[in-house]
Amino acid sequence: MGFFGFGIVLAPALGPAFGGILVDTFDWRAVFWLVLPFCGLGTFMAAIFMPPREEE
Repeated sequence: MGFFGFGIVLAPALGPAFGGILVDTFDWRAVFWLVLPFCGLGTFMAAIFMPPREEE
């Protein structure tokens, strides 16, 4: 429960600050490029850990 609460409190605190630094340093488009590695990692991990689909 504590780890879940930690993420709930930390994300709104750090997200806007990190986003502002990113936009000031690079450009507003950098916010969209930042999520691509996480999407790729999520797709890779899903392919490994999700069970195969059962065909009917």
